[in-house]
Amino acid sequence: MDQTKIGAFIAAVRKEQGMTQAALAKRLGITDRAVSKWENGRGMPELSLIKPLCDALGITVNEFLAGERIEPQAAAEKAEETLLHTLKDSRRGRRAVAVLGAVLLLGAAILAGLFGVDVSRMRRGLPVVFSTWGFSYAPDLHVPDWQMEQAARNYLTDHGDAERRHHPGEKTFVRLRVFLVQQTQDDCYSLYAWAVTGKFYGEDGQVRRDSGASYPIKFLLETQGEDYVVTGSETPRDGGYYGEDMARIFPASVRHDMEWAENAGEFAALEDDVEELAELYFAAPDTTE
Repeated sequence: MDQTKIGAFIAAVRKEQGMTQAALAKRLGITDRAVSKWENGRGMPELSLIKPLCDALGITVNEFLAGERIEPQAAAEKAEETLLHTLKDSRRGRRAVAVLGAVLLLGAAILAGLFGVDVSRMRRGLPVVFSTWGFSYAPDLHVPDWQMEQAARNYLTDHGDAERRHHPGEKTFVRLRVFLVQQTQDDCYSLYAWAVTGKFYGEDGQVRRDSGASYPIKFLLETQGEDYVVTGSETPRDGGYYGEDMARIFPASVRHDMEWAENAGEFAALEDDVEELAELYFAAPDTTE
């Protein structure tokens, strides 16, 4: 079907009948904008409107589809021609749908292939990154995570105790929430955690806090014999650099889990744990220097 030709035919017959677009629209129960759209070749009537439109214009459905007047003796031939054109248009539409379907199937096959590769690597215990779906994956590590966590806690405790003390007997206490451990090289690991630290001292029978901090941190560890040793750490800078550093230091999955944990009150619970450690420590005898 030639949409432009049909639109021009509707306009010509309407004018022959002495009808305005508004009058034709009123008879069909539609807006004159719809009629204008048909006549300009920018649209076609719905199937339910074709027969009422033909009746209003005094034409046959065959003439409407052909976009021209048809002499009675040529009606059968023209109907066959119109049918063939309609079938061709239908085939074009089906062909377009088939092409679109093939493209979608190809895309799905590619995604399935990528996922299959990742699954295969996971089964072999290899680290993979789902670049297609935006999540990071690290294989299960057959290492004692608690030893790594203990090494990280000792690292922060030793650093805190090595700083200048403001009060006699001042002691650093640390609690960690570990989110991910990744093996980066043979015997080298990255541990992503949230740390809560506090410096406390005893005075007049009371446990007092000197300072404290709560922050995300990445530890770098390596094995030395049967022990895990922290070789370095990295934390995001404050201020305008915080978001940039978080994205650079921590995988997206870790940042997501940290946000969830904060909303769930886990970091506040770590602060309570630190205070409880200090209370227990200073409650014991001979803890001051």
